[in-house]
Amino acid sequence: MSITDNKITTWTNPIVNEADRPQRSASDMKAIFDSNSNQLKDALNALIEALAVGGAADIGITVDGLSGKTVSDIIAELKGITDDIDSAVDNLVATVLPKGDGSTFLANDGTWKLPAVGASANGLKPGGKAGDVYVKKSDTVYDGEWKSPEELGFGDMATSTYDTNQDGRVDEADYAEAAGNTELFGGKPITAFAAAPILRTATLGVALWTGAEAPFSQTITVTGVVADVNKQAIWPTPQPGYMAAWGAAGIECTAQDTDSLTFTCESAPENDIPILIVIVEAAKEATT
Repeated sequence: MSITDNKITTWTNPIVNEADRPQRSASDMKAIFDSNSNQLKDALNALIEALAVGGAADIGITVDGLSGKTVSDIIAELKGITDDIDSAVDNLVATVLPKGDGSTFLANDGTWKLPAVGASANGLKPGGKAGDVYVKKSDTVYDGEWKSPEELGFGDMATSTYDTNQDGRVDEADYAEAAGNTELFGGKPITAFAAAPILRTATLGVALWTGAEAPFSQTITVTGVVADVNKQAIWPTPQPGYMAAWGAAGIECTAQDTDSLTFTCESAPENDIPILIVIVEAAKEATT
């Protein structure tokens, strides 16, 4: 039954039809007067029942952007929209968490993208060379520029930049010793530091990261590392050409043990990352 079926168009016993001097009994006249209010009561009760059962289908409404013409149609249309959103979110989560980089970013064209190495369609500006890092200008929009490790203040102890004569000692230490200046490095004598760093190479294997969720970890063998952090300084760094992948994955060295280093990352890299490891042995300070 539609709510409009309860509309009152005529009275069953209109008082206007009664004679000016009705030839009725008192009880009959009372019934005539009560009949109109009873008719109204029955119609109102039926209207309430119809509204409780399904009145939304009979109430008209217009909402910009939606095609429904009744409250029930609009509700059904909105439910369809929310169901589509739920499905899209579920698909996005399923894509990002198991096999994506673990996060999304807003590309310059205003669309959400999944990070992917070398994917210019994701909004990365063209340019850059091996070892460069793409630096974001904002935490919400993936807009940035390529910068070299030197521009970012990164250095590579394995190159000739710091040790031009390849004697295993940085040039500044050679120059200071030649000049007789033994009070460098925070006022400590040069003899308090190891003369020659040890350089090791290793690889963080793409298939060796463990863990059901971030942070993932892997432990690699590095000969010469000791468990006591006070006896050595360890500086791991990606080899040239892998700095961007290293930074995107959020890799860091988190623990050292005998002949081993443990690394963690926030998102598993897509490829192996070869690394350089500089080990500096601590030496006892000279006593006077």
